[in-house]
Amino acid sequence: MYTENKEVFSIAKKGQKYRKYSQEEREAFIKSLQEGLSETQLSRKHAMPLGTVQTWKHRYRHTGTLEPRKKGATTHSDQENYKLRYEILKKFMDYTKGGGKRN
Repeated sequence: MYTENKEVFSIAKKGQKYRKYSQEEREAFIKSLQEGLSETQLSRKHAMPLGTVQTWKHRYRHTGTLEPRKKGATTHSDQENYKLRYEILKKFMDYTKGGGKRN
């Protein structure tokens, strides 16, 4: 059946592989957007999901880069940072409970 100007959404299948885009391709896509190509046009031209284009545009606008985000477990320094923030918060809570008086 032929449908005109309608996007077809599919559900990912078990074991489905997703296309990986190089950094150069991502930058070229953003450059196309900056030159006036719409998100939908770019998506159709390169046969890529519209959501991917929107995600890259959002990430570029807010971070200034298209580098992939770090994945995986937190690093040791992140855990130390968390402990430090927790201690500061604990001291603040004690301070506010005491009516702002220092011990």
